[in-house]
Amino acid sequence: MFAKIVALIIAAATTSSGVVAIRQEQLNAVHDMTRAIERSRDAQDSALRLRAAIAERVRPDRIESLLDEHGVWEPLVIDRSRDAEVLH
Repeated sequence: MFAKIVALIIAAATTSSGVVAIRQEQLNAVHDMTRAIERSRDAQDSALRLRAAIAERVRPDRIESLLDEHGVWEPLVIDRSRDAEVLH
């Protein structure tokens, strides 16, 4: 009878430790997902700040003043026929 009780206690302890281990793995997975979401949000915030800074620097009036400072610029003409020759 004593051996059966000891076996039952050992089985219960083993089962409960397995359940605790699984729960800990779930918590670790949730933690990792949360960190990934935070990093993604930080990257989005950084991208938005950069876009705002770029938008501030390329306002039409700012571009016109830069063109006035540096004189008349010629448009850049790209020869696409050379690109087609390289690809074939």
